[in-house]
Amino acid sequence: MNNNLLAILLVLLLRSCDPLQACVTNKVTVNVIRELSSNSPPLKVHCFSKDDDIGYHQLMKYHRNITWSFCLNFFPTTSFFCHLWWGKKSLNFCVYREIAPTRYSQNYWYARDDGIYFAHVDSIDKPGKVFGWDENVPPYDTVF
Repeated sequence: MNNNLLAILLVLLLRSCDPLQACVTNKVTVNVIRELSSNSPPLKVHCFSKDDDIGYHQLMKYHRNITWSFCLNFFPTTSFFCHLWWGKKSLNFCVYREIAPTRYSQNYWYARDDGIYFAHVDSIDKPGKVFGWDENVPPYDTVF
């Protein structure tokens, strides 16, 4: 391997370790959006992966959201999960699991009175219902 190619590979590897630099792999953004009734309890959200904890958040008003972006792993192992609480209701589910290189780069999860809806960048105007609040969802087996 010539020295120029080795130097390029080294720079790419170092850039992938610095979160302030551009992704070497694809970048994905996840949005969790409150679309619940106005006078209802806050939506509490905790999202995390094996390596990153997005933290605990309280979304108090309509259309408040949390958004985060991440670079995909070189091997397709990236997964993120969220736990949502709304009054006495709660759900745990997978909000992103990389299973193929063609996963959507923009993912939208909507918490509504009747459940959780999902849309991606190509279906943003037509989110589909994925879970009801009362469903027993396997938290780590759901793939999106």
